Amino acid sequence: MKFRTLVASKYLIAEAFTKELVENFSTSLEKKYELKALELTLALSSSKDPQLKLHAIVIPKEKRGMGIGSKVMEEIVDFADKYNKIIVLTPSKDFGATSVPRLQRFYSGFGFLRNTGKSKDFGFSEAMIRYPLGKTRSKYLDDYLKENKNG
Repeated sequence: MKFRTLVASKYLIAEAFTKELVENFSTSLEKKYELKALELTLALSSSKDPQLKLHAIVIPKEKRGMGIGSKVMEEIVDFADKYNKIIVLTPSKDFGATSVPRLQRFYSGFGFLRNTGKSKDFGFSEAMIRYPLGKTRSKYLDDYLKENKNG
């Protein structure tokens, strides 16, 4: 099993990035924020390096507008950054949202970019993508290539 090693604050972390890790994280957020549903899974890109795919955050109607979605996204982004992972998603009204453009603005506030045009990452079909730790696509790819040059 391949382990990722990175420095978080002053501590050295070595932990496998697995389906179980993502499932446990997702379940803990669902319970913590009493979500109706949170679908966060592993996604394989053309590089075969597992990334995160956000399918849905479903907040109960009576709890909407209280900032819960923002808190959940902050934790998801922190989790992805900790493991140096891309997050991909496609905004949809399927789970109670009122507007796709509104969702796009919401996700843009967390560093997501539209996955189109010159900056399109063809490794993913999703409409939006967020690179870890505020990296650009080219910086992320450069780092990925350096990291995997000898492996």
